[in-house]
Amino acid sequence: MHHTKEDLKAAAEAQYSKNLRRTIGRIKKILKRRGIAGSVIIYEPGFSEYLAMIDPIYSAVQFGEKPGELKILDSLEHYGDEATRKERLEATMNMLLHLANMSRLMFQNFNNMAHQVEKRAKVYGDKTSHEAGLQDQEGAEKPLTIQETQEKASPTGRTCVEPGCGLPAVADFNGYGAWGCQEHLDQWNRNNPDNE
Repeated sequence: MHHTKEDLKAAAEAQYSKNLRRTIGRIKKILKRRGIAGSVIIYEPGFSEYLAMIDPIYSAVQFGEKPGELKILDSLEHYGDEATRKERLEATMNMLLHLANMSRLMFQNFNNMAHQVEKRAKVYGDKTSHEAGLQDQEGAEKPLTIQETQEKASPTGRTCVEPGCGLPAVADFNGYGAWGCQEHLDQWNRNNPDNE
């Protein structure tokens, strides 16, 4: 979507983007309808919207009425039997750890990208990256590869379970303690499409 100066000026005066509000509302409806928890950030020039969904049917937590308040539904009266209670609480912990770990990894990746762009913009001023690269290839900072970024990030403090890998694990493959790096997680998801 191309934004005119008038669009951006009107959005700035409104203090929010109607396009982003509409879009985040649609995303919220999709997640709710499909029973999916999630953390979503969307952006367009000058604005962003954030959505956190932590209350699908299997969750034992809900946001409270006040900012930062969390309702934890951990008493037996919410579930009727101990087995269901335990199952919901374990699923909730798994959900929150996945959201926290992946959010941390994404933050670190975006932060790394922002630092690279900031450093390059300061070093090369008004030149395009292509011009700057041609003039000083040795002076240009080499961007980190995905593997280097993962090695630097280590969001979970665990390593991939795949033999010989050793990269930091970012998520549990199947919810049963098989932690893996992003590459092996993606490979597992491709090979097990019903489990995504």
